[in-house]
Amino acid sequence: MPLLQSLSVKSGKILIWQIIPEETFSRYGHITHANAKKQLEKRAIQALCHQELGIDFQGIEYLDSGKPYIKGVQGFSLSHCYPYCAIFVSTEMAEIGIDIENPAQKLHDVRTKFLSDKELRKLPLTLPYLQAYWCAKEAVYKSLSEQAGIYLLDIYISSVKTLKNGFSMLLVVQDKTIQVKTFLLPNGTLCAYTLAV
Repeated sequence: MPLLQSLSVKSGKILIWQIIPEETFSRYGHITHANAKKQLEKRAIQALCHQELGIDFQGIEYLDSGKPYIKGVQGFSLSHCYPYCAIFVSTEMAEIGIDIENPAQKLHDVRTKFLSDKELRKLPLTLPYLQAYWCAKEAVYKSLSEQAGIYLLDIYISSVKTLKNGFSMLLVVQDKTIQVKTFLLPNGTLCAYTLAV
């Protein structure tokens, strides 16, 4: 499994791996999942943790809020969306979030589930923007999800700036403004990450 990208940012390090279906992960133990792609994604996260971070991976756990984490590891966020997996490790022990998402028409169908009426009136709604909004809100949600009662509709996109290879956004939740940056991976997959909260 090749390390596709390693990016140092103000609050930590982001690692993006490309999943290759023919790979074997047998040396990392056994993870099973009914969905073959989900199984590959989880095995890739396990390998990435072990090879790049030296973390003794015991599986992905989930908080009541749904936030994924690795037991015993702080300042850590992860995401997987075939054929990529991403890990964001904080150097400042900050609450951070990362999300990756493939471009998909379903984002048009579910936009009212993650964009408020005000956002729907104010923001561009083409697929690249919807993909960026979804990823940005998911990254913010992951950075704050230990706080009960936060939903994607509670996170408001206050500004969007188009960059050469993605977007820079400011999102507001509970009187807190959080900056999110995005960048494109091959095949149109988008990665969004929060800057230190």
